[in-house]
Amino acid sequence: MLHRIAMSQTAAGDLNLIFLGPDGQQLLAYNQTADGVWHPTKQEAPGPVAIPNPQNLTFQAILGLNGGNGLLALDLAGKLWFTTQQGNNWNADGFTRVPNQNDLSFTDFGACETSGTTILIASLASASENDNNAFTQFGPPGSLSRPGAVGGIIAPGPPVSLGSIVNWSSIAVADTPAVLFAIVGGGSGGAAQFAWGGGGGYSWELGTTSPVNTNLLKVAALAASGGTLQAIVLDQNGFPYLFWDASGRGSDFVPYENGGQLPNPDGLQFSEMAGCVGADGNFQLVGISGGLPYLIWQDAANGGWGVYMNPNGQGMQLPMNSPSAVPLQDLVMGFGNQGFLQVGYIGNDGNVYVNWQDKNGNWGWYGPLP
Repeated sequence: MLHRIAMSQTAAGDLNLIFLGPDGQQLLAYNQTADGVWHPTKQEAPGPVAIPNPQNLTFQAILGLNGGNGLLALDLAGKLWFTTQQGNNWNADGFTRVPNQNDLSFTDFGACETSGTTILIASLASASENDNNAFTQFGPPGSLSRPGAVGGIIAPGPPVSLGSIVNWSSIAVADTPAVLFAIVGGGSGGAAQFAWGGGGGYSWELGTTSPVNTNLLKVAALAASGGTLQAIVLDQNGFPYLFWDASGRGSDFVPYENGGQLPNPDGLQFSEMAGCVGADGNFQLVGISGGLPYLIWQDAANGGWGVYMNPNGQGMQLPMNSPSAVPLQDLVMGFGNQGFLQVGYIGNDGNVYVNWQDKNGNWGWYGPLP
């Protein structure tokens, strides 16, 4: 699921909040330090720090890598690039192409780190009848140099348009580091397929296909919550569905009750959605509907799902300064240096806004950032 906003943690544990400007060439960043302050402040600079892009590359999506490993970006031609970070300083030389022996072009991508290795998953923009549509690369940041088809996901044959690939978290399968991801068919929609990779990530095994809805369009979040693997997808109407792994190894996903549809009493239609396990251990799922943020959450104690109750009587809506606040376009979730869950948004005005959750589960609003 492509996003124009990203989060990453530095080696020191500070939080980067990075976003693309409207032209796709300007990359801007804020940094939250251990005291919870977002830098640069108004006193330090008139706005966010610019990430060097001397090549004037134009990007359509970005994805942060933790531990100071930097940033992945997808350009308009479907090529992947990366830049790195030393301390809080970004590489002055700008971006470097991710090694790509066959000059492939991609439509979507995801990545995570497991056991110190970056695993990149990307879907091909086009494929011949003998190609697979999903590819993986492995290695330390900056040297993703071993491409290989993801076995079993899309078998050789007529090409299939992949609408989304999301790689949300590394997991443990039989004490072996593994990565779980999902693919959703593009076009008019299709079934979600789930797969996991182990043995260093070089062998992939296909799990089940979602058994209920055949018009799933986007993978919104994929994570392990309370030891159970869960995937949230949006259908063609923007309604969220949940599939959870009954096998414990990514091979048997079954729908949540009510045919998989999550609680949504107001029938909200979400354009974007992201999820993360909060500091309280509960899975938090934030979506944008009509330019406003809403929360559906899971109780880690019993696995049940419910909707957020805004203390100001605004239903499922997360706190904002006022009902007339600027409409939000895109979002990302991650943890700040204080251990607080942060949700970053791009507004229609080009500014960045933040909801945050404290360790008691209470939500606050901070925005726009300086």
